[in-house]
Amino acid sequence: MIIFKVLGLLAVFSVPSVFGLYKSFSLKKRSIKLKSLVMSLAKLSEYIRIEKTEKTGLFKRCFDASLINTDLSFNSEYLLKEDITLLNEFLNDFGLCDRKGEYERTCTYIKLFGRLLEKAECENEKLCKLYSLLGVLTGLSLCIFLI
Repeated sequence: MIIFKVLGLLAVFSVPSVFGLYKSFSLKKRSIKLKSLVMSLAKLSEYIRIEKTEKTGLFKRCFDASLINTDLSFNSEYLLKEDITLLNEFLNDFGLCDRKGEYERTCTYIKLFGRLLEKAECENEKLCKLYSLLGVLTGLSLCIFLI
């Protein structure tokens, strides 16, 4: 009988704890993905400045496999709507300018994504520990309440 109570308390404790850890993990993954995106855009801007290649060749050469799918669409997992909107805005107008204009436009988007990255890293510092601790404390308080 006591084993069932302990297993129930363990289940009650683990659910909010895991949720808090997952929320913390998703914030960290967003900043990692944004950092990878900024680095890939910087590489893309250098390729645009140096040579002229078709769009698919540039994307496959510059972007990491975790960012881009096989059909040249971006993997939007862990990104927020504002990140996806900005990325779609960049992709929809890509290739409509000459090389110099495209290089300047890509540099502008690097700065915009850099701001989003700084904002995400600031959120990481504040919220990652909070979500983890909040999940553990919520689970613990539920266990104490049920005892």
